[in-house]
Amino acid sequence: MLFAQAVSEWLYARKHSSCQDGVEYHYSDLPHPRTKRYRGKLYYADPVSRKKRLATPEEKVRQRIILFLHYDMGVPYDAMEIEVPLSRFWKRATGRMDIAVYAADQRRKKPILVVECKAEHIQLTEQVYRQADNYAVSLDIPFVAITNGSTFFMDYWDAISHTYQAMKQLPSYARLCSLVQVGTAKDSAPDPEASEEGSKYRCALREGILGAQTPPFLADPLLAMHQCWMDRDRYCTGLTGFAQAKDCGAYQRGTPHRNGYPDLFRHFCGTGEDGRSFSAYLCIYAPKIPKVKKGPTYLAVYLEDVSASPALQLRAEEFITRTDNRIHIWHDGRLNIGGKYGAAPRNAIIEFLRQCAPDLLDETGRVDLGTVLIAPDLRMDQSDMAQVCSRLIRYAMIRTEYRRKLLSDSLCLLGQ
Repeated sequence: MLFAQAVSEWLYARKHSSCQDGVEYHYSDLPHPRTKRYRGKLYYADPVSRKKRLATPEEKVRQRIILFLHYDMGVPYDAMEIEVPLSRFWKRATGRMDIAVYAADQRRKKPILVVECKAEHIQLTEQVYRQADNYAVSLDIPFVAITNGSTFFMDYWDAISHTYQAMKQLPSYARLCSLVQVGTAKDSAPDPEASEEGSKYRCALREGILGAQTPPFLADPLLAMHQCWMDRDRYCTGLTGFAQAKDCGAYQRGTPHRNGYPDLFRHFCGTGEDGRSFSAYLCIYAPKIPKVKKGPTYLAVYLEDVSASPALQLRAEEFITRTDNRIHIWHDGRLNIGGKYGAAPRNAIIEFLRQCAPDLLDETGRVDLGTVLIAPDLRMDQSDMAQVCSRLIRYAMIRTEYRRKLLSDSLCLLGQ
């Protein structure tokens, strides 16, 4: 909270002309990037990497922004880095940061500002801004900026609204560093030193609810969803896609969490549209994998028997994406039949879904399992929670039906 308050209270002394949500600046006060011709091609002498960079429209903008950061905001060259792969900070992340700015005393552990540069002819649309915000969210970066060489838009993470908010005035580099030191730029990852949130996070790791491999920006919403599913006072209403369905509340298996098996579930029962009764158990857990210190977190659906293999098991780091203050759950349709049958063809599963449950597919052909608004007081009686639970159960039931159908067809062929 201190971070958001500090950002909203200060005013940058230098005068800039406002341009709606961004800051418009001019190159006249800045030196031109140094250029050099080599074998008939024009190159920029990059002061950050100290290498020559081929002159392209995007590189032209990047070199000017480097000078802007250095001369206007006071960022030292050795505090900047260009074309930084996101996988350096989170191995499952893809993409590169055009410019990363680090705090002076952090030895490049994590950027405090990421800048996305576009060529001058590219319009800065909402899609471009969302791409930059997603980079920042993935790595828990407090400040994010985009530019096309004429306007510099900068956001800061607002811990109150759980979104990036526009800054209409720019801080100096010293002020940027001091704001980060005031408090955490994002509260999506509980502070290990904080008494309440930190103890919840450590407890979730110890009890096998969260895996240590799960990135901070997913750990908080997953823990909130787990706590929501364990709520014994509120129940999910408005379940869709069934002839009849009921939220039976939180369920705990008799044995505690051992050997990586979950013991805390949300139990649902009812009758499917085909007239068959079902009993479904939803859970979030982190299996204990031998010789692996930092394991993943899974979202799983068990049908009928919690001691059997799950009908659906989604790796959170792969199939849950976060955009601003929402998480989206999806799947690509992969299905392991088991035994000698191996994995089923994904296109066959998607086609089966298209025939029996087309509403579970999005326009790209992926399985859409719903979106949840991230909030500290996530409740079972919310409409988005009902949608997610319904879709998870339906998808698990359809996968089970497809598996049975495939095994039945195989047995028939063997019998012939």
